[in-house]
Amino acid sequence: MHLLAGRDWVICENVADSNADSIIVIIPSTHLRMADKPEVIVTVLYRKKEGLILDMDYYLGHHIPLTNSIWGKEGMTSCTVCDVGQDSEFALKVILMWKNMASWEGAQAAEATKQISADYKNFTNGEFIVIVGKIIN
Repeated sequence: MHLLAGRDWVICENVADSNADSIIVIIPSTHLRMADKPEVIVTVLYRKKEGLILDMDYYLGHHIPLTNSIWGKEGMTSCTVCDVGQDSEFALKVILMWKNMASWEGAQAAEATKQISADYKNFTNGEFIVIVGKIIN
């Protein structure tokens, strides 16, 4: 298969069998963007505070894999943990990408999400902010 992409289109040519007629499909790239890219970003910000406990070994070794295993089935496409630096008012930033708003909302109502919520006490005594945004560009 060969792909040739332009700014507003993609041509896909099937050349797997050189004896067969080639099949050429022209697909508007906007269709690919909608199918391949998530529609929702959820940002979780953990606030800095005096006496903050944030067990990163536990967080990365247990909480994030737990989150991926539960919410991956619900439509979360990725989970990225970010260091925000010393000057930030936050200790940690997490970016969750979701297929669409319905998958995010469905995950919030899912019974298994209670496991994620119950796990917070195992890695932090801090508070966090959740910001949900629909991707517009």
